[in-house]
Amino acid sequence: MHRRTITFALSVLTLLAVPVRAQDAAALPQNSSRTDLFVGLGGQSRLGDANAGWRTNVSFTVDVNVTDRVALVVAPALGVGVSSASGTWVDYAFLTGPRFRFGGHQRVTPFVQALAGLQHGTVVPANGVVHTSPPDRATAFLLSFGGGVDVALNRRFTWRAVQFDEHSQFGDLNGGHQFAVSSGLVIHFGTRK
Repeated sequence: MHRRTITFALSVLTLLAVPVRAQDAAALPQNSSRTDLFVGLGGQSRLGDANAGWRTNVSFTVDVNVTDRVALVVAPALGVGVSSASGTWVDYAFLTGPRFRFGGHQRVTPFVQALAGLQHGTVVPANGVVHTSPPDRATAFLLSFGGGVDVALNRRFTWRAVQFDEHSQFGDLNGGHQFAVSSGLVIHFGTRK
């Protein structure tokens, strides 16, 4: 009787070890997108300036995925506006840096990012007089830190539920810090093996 009990216990332990060993085995590599395009709608406001107001913007970024968890982000920006006080202004910026995703191939994936780049702006005064002098121009260094949450819809599309960013500007432009929030759609192109 004792020998049967030991044989039965060893058989059960062996059968239980198979699923445990399967859990420890490395997962098969999954293909992920090579490039992601984000198009979203959001807004930003200058921190510490009560008169700054909220400015709506369209966000656009391209991510080149290095691994399932790391991407190189490229974020161009263009701004055009008219003000009775300062005149017509045009500014453009270019930011780039890493994005780190947590959770791999899960449906909900949080991320953080750190970007750096340049912004260049031009202002043409608005007093209606033709100016012989060139317009005011300035360039600034930008740093941006942020994060957000992506929700996978299917293999081709992901909804960026929310993205928060804090932009710091150093240089001859207005300077200061801005807070931005956006939401939109991420479209995946190609596959990276």
